Amino acid sequence: MKILFICDPIETLNHLKDSTIFLIEKAWERNYEPSTCTINEINVIASSEGPNVYVKANLLKKPNKKNHDQWWENNNSETLNLTEFDIIFIRTDPPFDAKYSAASLILQIAEKDGVKIFNSPKELVSHNEKLSILDFHQYIPPTLVSSITSELFDFTKSYKKVVFKPLNEMGGSGVFVVEKNDPNIPAIIETLTRKSNKKIVVQKFLPEIKYGDKRVLIFNGEIVNCCLMRTPQEGSYIGNLAAGGHASIEKLSITDRQIANEVSETLAPMGFFILGLDIIGNNLTEINVTSPTGFREINNLSKIDVGELFYNQVNNILDKT
Repeated sequence: MKILFICDPIETLNHLKDSTIFLIEKAWERNYEPSTCTINEINVIASSEGPNVYVKANLLKKPNKKNHDQWWENNNSETLNLTEFDIIFIRTDPPFDAKYSAASLILQIAEKDGVKIFNSPKELVSHNEKLSILDFHQYIPPTLVSSITSELFDFTKSYKKVVFKPLNEMGGSGVFVVEKNDPNIPAIIETLTRKSNKKIVVQKFLPEIKYGDKRVLIFNGEIVNCCLMRTPQEGSYIGNLAAGGHASIEKLSITDRQIANEVSETLAPMGFFILGLDIIGNNLTEINVTSPTGFREINNLSKIDVGELFYNQVNNILDKT
């Protein structure tokens, strides 16, 4: 099986934590052929016969540990049409900016030609990770999305503590937790909205975050049967592992599973093969659709073989064609 991972430059990825590297290593175990490229290496050429989407792909080979210090060996680099891959996964980290959007639009051309690309580039364009939770409003905390300073400021007066978030960042970047009377609120709003020119999210603070932020993974509609609990460091409200959170494993609660079932039933049929839900207490706070993480941690800390689950679902997709 030939697999292409569209991701950040592999030399920038953390080998000990990165979920894309985890999937590449699990592909090697199955004698699959994983390749990578960045979104900058996706291009399209058109003629009277129609457009063709191609990439400069790097075929990765598992190195001889005795002779190599890095986790991969670049076996070969060549320009390939996307039709030459059995399946393609988009794993580029946010922000979902103009460059990301352009690549998604180009990939839609290949998707229309039957190339299997996940998560669906067409759906990625229309599903913001912070805004997608609004479709499941019965599970989310009170939330406002706006760029108007007065609206955002008024919202903060309704709750003892609130959380400000940018729409297109990740890993806790740009997140502020403030008390309702914090004198820095106007400055935070001005900075995040770029003087009312950019929409942001503000939510009621959930005190349950002190116990952790749950990551629930879904592969092709199948819910992984435990969650990764990311507990913030003392004095912090950000549980992301990239921000220093502590990782542990927990069983899914009844509410966790109910939320995951509803999200799965709605989004998986649209072409969302990989979903990463963030749940605090009984509240859904984010639906990660670009490059959800936590694969390696769940695999290492539980009895679940995440690689087996993932590639079983890949084969289920391919068997239906």
